[in-house]
Amino acid sequence: MKLKKNIAISESGFIFDPTSGDSFSLNEVGLEILELLREDKTIEEISSYFTEKYDIDFFVTADADDLFCDPELIDLAFDQYDRTKADFIEWDQDNFICGAFTYGICSDALRFVCENKQTNNTEMMWVFFDKNHFKKEKLQNVPKIFMRPEIRATLDYEEDFEFFKKIYSYMENKEFTLKDGRRINVLGEGRLINLAAAEGHPSSVMDMSFANQALSIEFMVKNKKPLAKQVYPVPEKIDKQIAKEKLAAMGTKIDRLTAEQKQYLASWNIGT
Repeated sequence: MKLKKNIAISESGFIFDPTSGDSFSLNEVGLEILELLREDKTIEEISSYFTEKYDIDFFVTADADDLFCDPELIDLAFDQYDRTKADFIEWDQDNFICGAFTYGICSDALRFVCENKQTNNTEMMWVFFDKNHFKKEKLQNVPKIFMRPEIRATLDYEEDFEFFKKIYSYMENKEFTLKDGRRINVLGEGRLINLAAAEGHPSSVMDMSFANQALSIEFMVKNKKPLAKQVYPVPEKIDKQIAKEKLAAMGTKIDRLTAEQKQYLASWNIGT
């Protein structure tokens, strides 16, 4: 979550105003956007409306269909604005990947553009932020991995979608047949599967990992005197506490194990 002045937009789907303590569902905002679209408002005019309504000084825009769009680049734009107070921070199309577009816009500059531009065609928005009227800068400190202008990875056209669908299909499952007839399915080219062919580290999983780490640190601080210098497993009590609270947060209820079930789980004498 990135906080700027009086507003924060979180991945959980809410806009939160820490000044008033109010929060707004993005669904509510979405309905408001639809209403503005019915009034034939342009995207820039809609953005200007929300920056004024929620008292936003500066915001970063990134295209969701750009496959190399990266939160790190968004943070770079915010950090650069904090340093330089630029009106417009521009993605360097000539030197960086086409498909990681990241632009930072000062709200006052956007309002000026909306009031003075003579067209509703805003596909190439950066042309309206000229150096004669605005403090305009290229996005700085971009990692070298993005310095590949020969690469284009966007989903602007139907053929783009078909191209990347084939790539992902190739990476998800590739079958090899051995001499004896057995078949091996290699997922994600044999790479770490949760990163190569799934969602990586989604917050719905990582929250439990971080909870484990935090509570384990708390346990060590509180029990440092009796602990010897050795490796300890996470206490079972902490594991169960996290599991219980995670299930409660998901609205899921499970049965309690009977004594017989507990014995079965802990024994090697029963079952296979």
